[in-house]
Amino acid sequence: MLSNSLLKFAASENWQVYKKDACVFGTVNGYCITASTNEALTTFYVPVAGIAPENLIELTVWLENTRFPLVLINYEMTDNFMAIRAKDTAFSGTAAQMKRFLDILTEKLKELDVDPNVCAICGLSADNLALYVGLFCHIHGECIHKVGIDFTNPERDVHDQIVSEAELLLLNDDAEAPAVGQGAIPPLSFSDECDTSSSTPDEWNQNDDSPEVSTTCEDNEVPESVPKERLMKLAEPFIPYEDAFLEDLAALIAIPSVQGDEDENAPFGKEPKRALETFLSIAERMGFHTVNVDNVAGYAEMGSGDEMIACVCHLDVVPAGSGWNQDPWKLKREGDTISGRGVMDDKG
Repeated sequence: MLSNSLLKFAASENWQVYKKDACVFGTVNGYCITASTNEALTTFYVPVAGIAPENLIELTVWLENTRFPLVLINYEMTDNFMAIRAKDTAFSGTAAQMKRFLDILTEKLKELDVDPNVCAICGLSADNLALYVGLFCHIHGECIHKVGIDFTNPERDVHDQIVSEAELLLLNDDAEAPAVGQGAIPPLSFSDECDTSSSTPDEWNQNDDSPEVSTTCEDNEVPESVPKERLMKLAEPFIPYEDAFLEDLAALIAIPSVQGDEDENAPFGKEPKRALETFLSIAERMGFHTVNVDNVAGYAEMGSGDEMIACVCHLDVVPAGSGWNQDPWKLKREGDTISGRGVMDDKG
């Protein structure tokens, strides 16, 4: 279900709606953008195929260090698309704020020489517009079944995602999709057999509603540039503290620290405050000097001197949502895999 503010924005920009409010899509300053709402978050998807590696790094640094009209929660870059999640509330997420944010974002993309008219798979100039795995972009019809260059992952050169024709809706001057308020785009005329391994906007949003899983390097492929033996050697000093770490992590996972209503001495709600207090008590037990900054933030420090090294994290989480086969607020371990809301982002 799309939020009212997103629908108002889409209507003001003459964007189009897809699959009975699954998402809206259109252009801002020539860049194709798809947007959808999940819980109290609006996610914007922008193709960034063709971006240079150094510009990809600059873009991530810029996202993390810039103050925007919207309150950003997180972002993700994969398979040549960038997904940016922002709060959609009365205080963050109005139609005007969305417009200002997307203007700022697309101006930055232009500054980084991201061509808005290139194929989302191969990164070369393309005239066709399409909804590719549910995301609005330029695309070559002949690229659908090809292995493409993954510009959003410098550590690998290609991705092997194969997309069926059922996931592609080509748009051209002769095929008019209804604007917001005029109904949904007609059903696709292709086969119903889709490649379920592909990601769609709904699935990306559901990543926030699905179990978070963390595995050790024994079960995962390690990049060739970092020998597995080297990683295992680095992990050895941590092994004696593994059980204690998991016990502390379980205590943090057990706190459903979703942002709530402001309360006395709890600006982000009671549960985020409880998570902060628990974290600081763990750090104090370990010998750190701890400071609680009015229950807005806190820090733990050790040592002295003019130079400092900081590690920044957060303790709030998005709602658990659906799709779990366990209690999301209870740490679960199966072999070398642990799961629970927040084990990866960011309590672990």
